[in-house]
Amino acid sequence: ELKSASVKSRQRTRSAAQGDTYSLNQLLDETLEVAHPYEGKIVTARGGFAPVAHHSKISRNLFKGLWPARILLDPRLDDQDSIGFKHAWLAFSVMFVLIQAAVLVSLVSSGLQELWDAQPDHYPMGTVKVNGSYYEHVGEGYCREIGMRIPDGYYTALNNLVAPPNIVAEPPAPQRGLAVATISSPKMRSDLNPLKHKRDPQLAALEKWHHDSQHMCAKHCSSNPNCGAYAVDQDKCTIYLKVAGQAPQGWSDFIERAAAHQGPAVVQQTNGAYGVDCWGKLDGEEDPHEYMGALVCFSFATIVLIVAVVAIFQLRKHVLE
Repeated sequence: ELKSASVKSRQRTRSAAQGDTYSLNQLLDETLEVAHPYEGKIVTARGGFAPVAHHSKISRNLFKGLWPARILLDPRLDDQDSIGFKHAWLAFSVMFVLIQAAVLVSLVSSGLQELWDAQPDHYPMGTVKVNGSYYEHVGEGYCREIGMRIPDGYYTALNNLVAPPNIVAEPPAPQRGLAVATISSPKMRSDLNPLKHKRDPQLAALEKWHHDSQHMCAKHCSSNPNCGAYAVDQDKCTIYLKVAGQAPQGWSDFIERAAAHQGPAVVQQTNGAYGVDCWGKLDGEEDPHEYMGALVCFSFATIVLIVAVVAIFQLRKHVLE
């Protein structure tokens, strides 16, 4: 009853305004005047009271319950509350469209990337090429198979791959009292700037040695077709094999031999050890798992698109018309 009365009152208010604006109070007053209150009981022939059955159409559509927004969004309403509501509704609509568009673009781009990665000789973003082989960072820690199983492999010290830098630890120079500096030139002023970062040459030499050692570890993995992954910590290079084998000269076998299992070992996770990086070798073959990932992304993108289109259509039908 109130809904139908509001529609009639809006038409009457528009006709009375003759194209001019009107306030929300005028519309509410007109609505209350048009509406017929429900009494609930009637007097019977015997002088008693009998309840009246109230027949109302209950809508099962969520958007039909938003009919007050159609009244509040009337462009002829000029009071401050109605203007504020229209501004809030516009901001909400813009945010809804932008968020849905961002989610849709993200899902579609992820699906396209999954399709690209699934193709032969196509490698995902972030891969590193070393000596003709491509490596993907699996994570922090030592390499593991599914179920935290340790593949077979061997290891050696980084000192055996690259000679470490000749660094001699020296005690810090003693400082007595307060240091007094005499600024006599611009060069000296820049040297005494406390905000200027001075890189330790010994630390830089150690970082370069560790980087070169990691590169040599990757080169050794690239030279071995049976190598499936490698890990580098602070002082050791570890090679993980696809099929169990013996360590070459100068390398040491694992103390615990891996349990025999069917098929080659595939590194897919790490044990999370601190200060260790695991890198898996990519064979460049077609990966069916990537197709499944692309299907999931496109399915979610379709759902988001359908939800957005249905919501916009229903809002236009039940609110904006």
